[in-house]
Amino acid sequence: MTQFAFLAADFPELQRHAVKAEKHARSDPRGACFWARLTLETALNWLYDHEPALRRVYSPTLAAMIAEPSLTALTGPAITRKADYIKLQGNRAAHDSGKPLTPHDAVATLRELFHVCYWIARTYARTARPDPGLRFDADRLEASVTISASTMAEIRKIEKAFTTAHARAEDAEARLRESEEGRLANVPSVAREMALILEVQTEEFWTGITVEMLDEVRRKLRLLTDLIRPEQRRDVITNFEDDIGAGEAVELPQVGDGIDKTRFTAKVRQFIDSHLNHLALQKIRRAEPVTDMDLEELQRMLLEHGIADQETLARLTAEQPLGNFLRRLVGLDRSAAKEAFGTFVTTHKLNADQTEFIDMIVDHLTDSGIVEPASFYESPFSDLNDMGIAGLFSQDQAGRIIDIVKEVNRTAEAA
Repeated sequence: MTQFAFLAADFPELQRHAVKAEKHARSDPRGACFWARLTLETALNWLYDHEPALRRVYSPTLAAMIAEPSLTALTGPAITRKADYIKLQGNRAAHDSGKPLTPHDAVATLRELFHVCYWIARTYARTARPDPGLRFDADRLEASVTISASTMAEIRKIEKAFTTAHARAEDAEARLRESEEGRLANVPSVAREMALILEVQTEEFWTGITVEMLDEVRRKLRLLTDLIRPEQRRDVITNFEDDIGAGEAVELPQVGDGIDKTRFTAKVRQFIDSHLNHLALQKIRRAEPVTDMDLEELQRMLLEHGIADQETLARLTAEQPLGNFLRRLVGLDRSAAKEAFGTFVTTHKLNADQTEFIDMIVDHLTDSGIVEPASFYESPFSDLNDMGIAGLFSQDQAGRIIDIVKEVNRTAEAA
């Protein structure tokens, strides 16, 4: 059964597209991402037609709809971030260029699509709103599916329309990058507004132009004018005499008295890659309790392999326990991270945002090994709610989450 059933009553067209993306997630990642993008575009077109709080965009493209500030003000940054990710993967699918899309990419795209659709249904559904505890389950996706000829024909038809709609913009971008002004294309502030810069160069943009649209262009591009290279610059000639006194030697006892942490960390990473199957490292990676003997063995190996000397290890352990340092490099096994929250998730009926918050913690633990609870009040965790963990969970729930994270962090230290 589809996980997008909550769309059926009020958003049947969204559901039809979303189900197609869902069915192809594992067997045809490209098709799944393509349908996910189409679902998103359909959803945002509906939203802009029915939500008076949204301002008219300068161009009826998906990129313009996502970039419009009033959309972020309405939905919050988390939803627009998800929409941008879906658009990116959908564009990869439509152009079929670069690194091929994988089932993992498709599942991640589908998860983001689920959250966007959930928000729309929860906010605008009239017949029946989705259950607050509804969550996306990747394990329920079909392992394989047969792609019919009619389905492929439909994908190609939409793909052709997509390619035609963007051909002129791509041509304009190519001309821009070949020009002298193209040197600015890699400037971040310019790249953010590139869609608008290209759009205003087309005849279609100026058809039916309004004062409000022109003011929007002015507001978005006014800060970029300082980057324009003038045709000519006036030469300025100076003739100063610098009065520099006699030199004096100054001792800087603190300079050069430390270790090259970047180089040292790189050497330890190489060591870990070569000895990842060592029992002590496996304990650290799986959040199993380590002993003083385990850490002493790792210290001995670091010394024997020339990775560090006694002085370096002494300075390192003065800053943080060796186990914590290694955990940050080796990361945490994902299954161990999920298992740590298993009881909490089954005990509490979490909604979509709460579930995503827990998933983000698992992702951070998997990548970084250790997560400081203070970060739960900052971005990216605060992207889901301005108050971070405090805005999504009750005081008791937030306290339990922090305790779990602290317990996982402590497993890297000697018991």
